[in-house]
Parts: sequence; structure tokens; C-alpha cells
Amino acid sequence: MTTEEGEMTESREISLKDKWTILLMDWLGWGEEEDIWSWVGKVRGGWSEQLHVLRSAPLMMMMMDVEEQFKTKWKRRWREAISGDPEKRIRDHMDDREVQKRVKLVDTASFTLGIVMIMFAEFLLVGYPGGFPWFYLVTLVLLMLMRYSTYKAIKNHFFMLDFCYFIQASAVLQSLMCSISSDSGFCSSWFKANFVLSHGPIAIAILAWQNSIVFHSLDKMTSFYIHIMPALTCYLQRWDVIPGSVPEEGLSLSFTEAIITPMMLYSAWQAFYLYIQYTVIDHDLELVTSMRYLTQSPRNPMYIITMDVCIRLGVLSKGK
Repeated sequence: MTTEEGEMTESREISLKDKWTILLMDWLGWGEEEDIWSWVGKVRGGWSEQLHVLRSAPLMMMMMDVEEQFKTKWKRRWREAISGDPEKRIRDHMDDREVQKRVKLVDTASFTLGIVMIMFAEFLLVGYPGGFPWFYLVTLVLLMLMRYSTYKAIKNHFFMLDFCYFIQASAVLQSLMCSISSDSGFCSSWFKANFVLSHGPIAIAILAWQNSIVFHSLDKMTSFYIHIMPALTCYLQRWDVIPGSVPEEGLSLSFTEAIITPMMLYSAWQAFYLYIQYTVIDHDLELVTSMRYLTQSPRNPMYIITMDVCIRLGVLSKGK
């Protein structure tokens, strides 16, 4: 290829890019002064500046301070409930037989409750699978109320706008209100989108967020619950473990149903989240979101992957 031909090809590519940019900006109603490429990464400096703000020392110190205040507040209440003295550590009272009884009672109760819930869920799965979606609904409402009250105290409640919570509502509502009568139609497409999303990004989030089963920690158990229950519920429906979940002709999965429909569902959530982001979250730096949390956790696998991708794409430079 000659130099002139190379320049013509490059000119044609640039003009094509400009053409599509102009068409998209016209469709969005933006003026020529708008920078679409930096807006994609959040205007005000693009991804680089946004991540720099998220990772700023004042924000990190604020988050640590809020978390410490929360721990101190609840630690004092816990000490008072167990030993009667909010100023002394429980371990300092372990010689007291009454304190020993209370600690043992709390540990036994929390561990027993966790085991009983898992056994009851297994009982429903094996004996009465049709009742599992209702069990899902009841436990979801209770756990979300407890999580909101806990997270609200430390300004973590905007975590509950994340996509995994959105899928919770989508999966439980579809399983209870929209039965699948055929391989096509609204209910069928809704279920397939839930199935793909719950077995894809939501299930992978168990590893990304390092979820674990710890019976003594309601927070850890709740986090594991919200990532595993949608996939489990959709699995029961897909393979007709819940009687009547699948039409007689079975279910198929086309490219549109596997990719396009789930992306539309995701886009609906993303549009809602961006609205809350620009109108509420950006105006309060004390609010803790999943994005802000991840930027403070360099050991988290999701942080490592995201930073590596951004550096490779040139969005960030190494060391930022």
C-alpha cells in the first residue's frame, strides 16, 4: 500500500468516526461543544479524574471514620447487652459465668438459625419446590429490611441500588407473578433474561466480592444469599423442578434472548442508577457505593481486573 493510499484510508476512517459521532450527538440533542468521548467515562475529566476523586485520601479517611463510628456505636451496645458495661470489652468479663452464658447463647442461636434456614431451604427444594419462591420472597423482605437499617447507619444504603439487588426483585417477581406458558412471549423472555443474568454476572459476583458462608455473620450470609438465590430460583424453573415452570414444548435460547434482552434489562437498571448517581450520590461524598468501595480495596479481584483493563486501554496510567 502506498503512502497516499494509507492517508486516504486513514482519512476515510476518521471521517466515518466523525460522521457517527455527529449523528449520535444530534440524536441525543447535544451541542458541538459537548465531548461525547469524555462523557462516556463521566464528564468532569473522564475516568481518570473520576477514579482519582474516588480514590482520594480525604474520601478514604472519611469512609474509615464512618465505619469506625459505626463499629464503636454498635460495639458499645453489644457490650452493654452481654456484660452490662459498655466501657469494657466482653473478653474482660469472660470470668463472669453470666457473661459466658450470654456469649454462648448468642453464638449458639446465630449458628443454629443459619443451619435451620439452610435445612428448611433444602427441605423445600426436595419435598415442596413450589413453595421455594415464597420462601425466597419472605426471607428477601426480612433480610433487605435488616440490611437497609444496618447500612443506613453507616451511609452504605446506596449499595442496595446495585444490579444484584435489582435482579433479586426481578427474579422473585417473575417466579411468582409471570408463569411461562410458552416458549415465546413476555414472561418467557423475562425469565430467560433473569436466567442469563443470574447465572452470569450475579453468580460471578460471588467470587468478585469474595462472598462466604459464615453463620456468625448476618452481613456475610446476606451477601451470599443475594447472589446465590436468583440463580437457584431460575435453575428450579428452567429444569421444571418447580412443577409447571416449563411449557410442554420446552424452552429454547436464541441469540436475542441470550444477549439482547438481558442487555435491555441491564440498560434499564443502568439508566435508573445513573439518574440517582448524578442527582444524589455525586452531591454527597459521604455516601459509600460499590464503585467507591472497590476503589478503596486494592486486594479485591474486581479492583485488580478493572485497573488492569483501564491501564491496557490507556484510560489510566500505571501508578495512578
